[in-house]
Amino acid sequence: MHSGPPVIDPTPIGAPPRPTRVYSVGQMIGATLLGGPLGGCVLLASNFLLFGATQRRTQALVGGVVASVLVMVLGFFLPERVPDSALPAAYTIALQQLASRTQGAEIETFLASGGSKHSHWRVAGIGAACLAGILAALFAVLLALPEAWLESVPE
Repeated sequence: MHSGPPVIDPTPIGAPPRPTRVYSVGQMIGATLLGGPLGGCVLLASNFLLFGATQRRTQALVGGVVASVLVMVLGFFLPERVPDSALPAAYTIALQQLASRTQGAEIETFLASGGSKHSHWRVAGIGAACLAGILAALFAVLLALPEAWLESVPE
């Protein structure tokens, strides 16, 4: 039995529960490699929630969606001489820099004070779910395009 004063949860009623684990920058890189910019930004957003930065959380999620759309569009227009790995390398490095600059110190402090990281399986699952969502959205867009547009796309 608990005999001390009641414990009050600081989370507002109706708000999503605050996470108790953090994603490392390395885990964000892994999710980005698997699920594109959206994968890394979902983890970034989760950390912002943990650190109490709800506005930045929203910005990270919106940024992940926008970046994913831009990457898909840009992928169609890159010249053939650009290596296939150039675009994923660019957005992964960008996410790594963003995560390190905006959360690196807070992640280190959280872990040093006894906090723990989420599992790598969870990271892989989120990355795979983001990849599936991006592919589903791309497929839906391709189905919605007029046939004449699809015939004009170079092979």
